This record gives sequence, C-alpha cells and structure tokens, in this order.
Amino acid sequence: MMFFVLIFLAISPFLATSLPSHAKCTHRTAIQRKEWSSSTVAERHAYINGIKCLQELPTRLPEIPASQSFYSDFAAIHVNMTLRIHFNGIFYSWHRHFIHILEKALHEHCSYPSYLGVPYWNWPLYVEDGKTLETSALFSGSNSSLGSNGIYDPSVPNDSLPDGSVLPRGTGGGCVYRGPFAHTNITFGPFPPSLLLTGVPSNWTERNLRCLPRDLNDDIVRSAGNQQRIDAALAQPDIESFTHWTNDPGFTSLHVHGHAGVGMTMNDAFGSPQDPVFFLHHAMVDRVWTLWQDLGPDQRRFTYNGTTVIFNPPNAPLVNNDTVLTWGVLSENKNIWELADPMAENYCYKYM
Repeated sequence: MMFFVLIFLAISPFLATSLPSHAKCTHRTAIQRKEWSSSTVAERHAYINGIKCLQELPTRLPEIPASQSFYSDFAAIHVNMTLRIHFNGIFYSWHRHFIHILEKALHEHCSYPSYLGVPYWNWPLYVEDGKTLETSALFSGSNSSLGSNGIYDPSVPNDSLPDGSVLPRGTGGGCVYRGPFAHTNITFGPFPPSLLLTGVPSNWTERNLRCLPRDLNDDIVRSAGNQQRIDAALAQPDIESFTHWTNDPGFTSLHVHGHAGVGMTMNDAFGSPQDPVFFLHHAMVDRVWTLWQDLGPDQRRFTYNGTTVIFNPPNAPLVNNDTVLTWGVLSENKNIWELADPMAENYCYKYM
C-alpha cells in the first residue's frame, strides 16, 4: 500500500490541470508558478520551448498583418486595448487573466507540464549584492535563459514618459544576440509613449519586421524594484495606496520599473508582450497583488481603484464587481469578480 501512496505523491503535481471542473482547488492541486532562478533547468527549457511553440502556431487574427503567430496575437490584443487596461481600475485583473490565457495555451497546445504555471521574475534577486541583470539566470544569454541583453548601441536615447520624466538609458539598445530568443523578430510598433495620450494610429496593424531589442538597466531595477519597495506596497492598507506603489505611471512604480529595466520593446506600453520576459514580469506584479490580497482577503479581494479608461478621467465609469472585461479572440468575456482569487476553481494557481 505504501508503494502506491508514494507513486501518487510523485505524480500528483502533474495532475493539477486535469481536475474536474467541480473539484475544489487546494494547495496540493494548484498549478505552481515558480521564480525563474528557482526553477530547474528542465523547467526553464519547458517554458522556453512552450513560447517557441506558440510562436510557430498560426495566428487567430489573419486580418491583422503584423500578427504572424498565435504568440503575436497576444501583442495584437494588448496593443488594441492598451488605453483600456493600464493605470486604471482593471489593470491588475485584466493582466491576471492575460497571463492565465497564455498559461492555458502552453498547456493545451505546447505540451507544457501541467503542474507548472508561467514563471515569475522576482526583481530584487537579480540586482542585489552587486549582481547584474546581464549575469542573471534570466538574461545571461545561456540556453536556459530568456536571451541576452541587446548589443550596445550608442545612438539609443534616454527613455521618457508623457509626464516628462526621463530615465538614463541602459547598457544595450540593440538586438538580443545570445540565447534562445536571439535573432527573434517582432512586428508591432514601436509605439512612442506620447500615444498613451492619444491612442495608436489607424495603421497600427501594419507589419514592421525587425529584431527584438533590449537595453537592460540595473539602476532602475535596483532603486525601484528592491525588496523594501515591495514590502512598502504590501504594507498599504487600501487599494488606492497599494496602487500608488505598484501602478502609478512613473518609472519608480513596481509595474513600470520592470518594463523600463528591460527597455526597448518591454518599455513600449503597447507592444511589450512581444518580449517573452513580459509574462514573467507581469506574473511578479500579480504575485505582489496576490500577497497583498491574501493579507486581508475579506476586505481586499473585491476592491478596485478607478475606471475602465487609462489615467481614470472623471467622466469614465467606475469599476465594480459587474464590470465586464474582454480579451478579444483569446478568451471569453469575464466579470471582474471572477478574476479576484488565484485559488478559485477557475484559476487554481499559487506562487512558490
């Protein structure tokens, strides 16, 4: 009998996504979202191969010339919806489900291990105690990384935001040149940050084939994504103050700093999902939100901060539990209350 018990315990992580729909989600059955550097090399390869698989699958948006694959469909939806899903009351919820859609696609179409979820990038681990992004497990350019920094390009300017804030550029700027995503092509954008105030032009769907660039910036990750700032966000008593630390539209917020820390495509508010690190960064944002929710679930699970429009203009409708969110061809619509709990049956994932 003990032999069969040991066999079940050994294989139980692989059964996580085969639960019947009525089964209760538990910590034993939940999908495991692991930190990238804490994942095994085999688990990292599984994610890399899964993303490459999605990049080979046909697009579901043939009417959009820039969308060349199922993976680039995620960028297409993100570009089209940017002014409705950022710096407002649905940001956390919309992106939580966006990650889940990718996770589900990896499981259903790309043989990604059923016990594994999208990994996350724990920002402080990569730049503390003199460490650098370029030597990290995520950006070293090894076969088990998500590729290297970009080749240094001295012509790349400093980054800026619509409010006029400027971030000194990083140490790359050119094409990713080593690792699994070296010589990867992207097709959307680039879209300047000024378009956050106006929206993308009518030709945003046109294909602009070029390499995937990066411009890694240790300084912004070290100053804005450190553990002290994460702890400060978790210590906030309400969603308004939590949002100030995590999602204000400035380089020092936990959300924006990660985009700026990778630079180039990742720092394009519209087309950032074209860089595979996007989903690890947003998994970390979701992890911080999850930790904050879990500190007071009865009060915090169904609280929202703002409207359904970027920068929360005063005439836009406030978010409530019945607010409907959409992801185009990627998913059916959802009421926002359905997205509130990672350990609910329709999600069932946990951060390790």
